[in-house]
Amino acid sequence: MADTSPDKKTEVHVRSEHAPPSRPGGHDGVHQPIRPTTPVDPPADVPTDEALAEGIRDALAADGRIRSDDLAVTVAEGVVGLDGTVDLEFQRTLATALVQTVPGVLNVNNRLTVRPD
Repeated sequence: MADTSPDKKTEVHVRSEHAPPSRPGGHDGVHQPIRPTTPVDPPADVPTDEALAEGIRDALAADGRIRSDDLAVTVAEGVVGLDGTVDLEFQRTLATALVQTVPGVLNVNNRLTVRPD
């Protein structure tokens, strides 16, 4: 009879052919156990694209380091598009970081450009 208790975890081993031989017997690669994890269910209350766009605009405006009136925010099924111009390169990177903090954002396509000096 097989042990089917929930405490018993199955190990899956993954090999990397890019690592030098490091194990006894000259086996190539890294041999490392990976334990399966419980799948994560998507949130029950997924925001609409309009609500997500509003939350993104609010997050950008609340930060205050980016003039959000120079930006266009589009959302399609959780994928955010940012278009427009910013004064500095760090603001371009900051915009992506701020957008990623908004719950419901799946991906950010940052097409912002930096104004020339």
